[in-house]
Amino acid sequence: MQMIWMRNTNVINTLKGHHQSQVKLLKIKLFMKVVKKAIYVAVALFCLNLTVSAQDITLKVSNITVKQAMDELKSRSGYSFVFSSADVDTGKKVSVSAENQSVDAVIEQILRGQELTYEIRDKNVIIRKKTSSIKETSKKAIEVIGTVLDSKGVPIIGANVVIKGTTNGTISDFDGNFSIQNIPANAVLIVSYIGYVDKEIAVGDESVIKVILSEDMQALDEVVVVGYGTMKKSDLTGSISNVKSDKLLNRPVTNITQSLQGKVAGVEVFQNSGAPGGHVRMRIRGDNSIKSSNEPLYVVDGIIGVTSELLNPNDVESIEVLKDASATAIYGARGANGVVLVTTKRGLKGKPIVSYEGYMAIGTPAKKIDVLNSEEFMQVYNSLYENAKKYDPKGYEEGKYANRNLPSNYPNLFDANGKPLYDTDWQDEAYRTAISHNHQISMRGGTDNTTYGLFVSYKDENGIMLESGLKRYSGKITLDTKVKDWLTVGGMLSVNQVNENRVFTLTDTGAASRSVLETLPIIPVKYPDGTWGSNRDWPGTEDDNPVRLLKERSRLYLEA
Repeated sequence: MQMIWMRNTNVINTLKGHHQSQVKLLKIKLFMKVVKKAIYVAVALFCLNLTVSAQDITLKVSNITVKQAMDELKSRSGYSFVFSSADVDTGKKVSVSAENQSVDAVIEQILRGQELTYEIRDKNVIIRKKTSSIKETSKKAIEVIGTVLDSKGVPIIGANVVIKGTTNGTISDFDGNFSIQNIPANAVLIVSYIGYVDKEIAVGDESVIKVILSEDMQALDEVVVVGYGTMKKSDLTGSISNVKSDKLLNRPVTNITQSLQGKVAGVEVFQNSGAPGGHVRMRIRGDNSIKSSNEPLYVVDGIIGVTSELLNPNDVESIEVLKDASATAIYGARGANGVVLVTTKRGLKGKPIVSYEGYMAIGTPAKKIDVLNSEEFMQVYNSLYENAKKYDPKGYEEGKYANRNLPSNYPNLFDANGKPLYDTDWQDEAYRTAISHNHQISMRGGTDNTTYGLFVSYKDENGIMLESGLKRYSGKITLDTKVKDWLTVGGMLSVNQVNENRVFTLTDTGAASRSVLETLPIIPVKYPDGTWGSNRDWPGTEDDNPVRLLKERSRLYLEA
């Protein structure tokens, strides 16, 4: 275009001196000539565009996957495919033979043999699974494609998208996109994500939606107890975890430490013994010392150093765990292993509310260990001495094995034919079906200025070994009065008592759990005269009757 104007300018310059009307006429002719050429260029470009968009495709491939065929078509035509991986078998082998054919004809060959339908929007081929005409007519099920964003337009990864009233749903991907099928036209989608307010969206006839979730400000305004008072959760700068009572009591536990297991990040709770009242250990961010204690500091309603075993989990309102250096800053060296802040329940404004909570549990041994019965024991015993005669004949002749016990010498254990009188299964004798129960009664109420609370609890937990168990009695009274707007006076009276009978462990001398496996089956629990049976009744063996150990030996602990 620039050359045309220069050529015309030269022509105009050569006409200088001619009559002014001739100059004007020449300008008009030149202008029309330029307009005509511009129209030619525009028409040529338009025709070229039509040629590209309507250009036929030539694609000849054999025995490749659907995904590879889609990529080939995209490279030749620029069309992109949009579909759900659950609908399209992209690994299926196909062959395409198309020469100067339309895009639709090529797509039909690629999707041949799959119950699919598609539509082309701009340069996108949207593929869906075919549904029966009856289902489409009756239910009018549709597919919805959407994106989940926050208030700043940032995609939310892993947001839950569920059809209300059903379990049919999906989650958003890395870009916040989701696709959900078989949605009735009148359905409502529920979109949710942790830290955001749930949102319900009526689908209607929309197939593409955009969901914007707003932050849950109520969660950020939640009040959390810290070592130096209370503050909003959104204002916290330290590492603090908060657990409410409804999450603590979703399973029966003996103490509050057990209730924290698996509920606080960075906190390990483990119990090496399954006995009632077995000690539970807590580690906040691992062990800090080899020789000193690694247990955290417990602070209950502002009282420092309370034993966690004494607390009734039903009395707890909330628990905060201080896990970083702020614990040391507030409580000094005592908080080096972390601090567990416990807030117990108190009175409530309003009419008196009386509530009862209780449960019952049954415990049985998970598995019995296979041991010898009386007949098998005597076979093994006699075989030992017979083998001694065979493999150590010299020692046998010298009387090295002369101390053999003969059944005829023990009429209290064998009959006249040498058969054992008793066949004791010590696991059945020492273990039992344990029934445990817990009861909690509370009354809470008050006025605008005064609140009160009364809490009474009883727990009876029996172990699967005889005589083992734990009983806990607890009671608490609270009273709070608002004297002035700036002054509240309160008091609490709490009484706790724990009676615990612990079984001697395997490492203890004379442990019943060990004697269960070592006591001979030919020994009775008691003889007819009422005396206890013992391994000592069969010379050469040791350990006492495990039932006797459980009945007559106890490790009774009283905590109050």
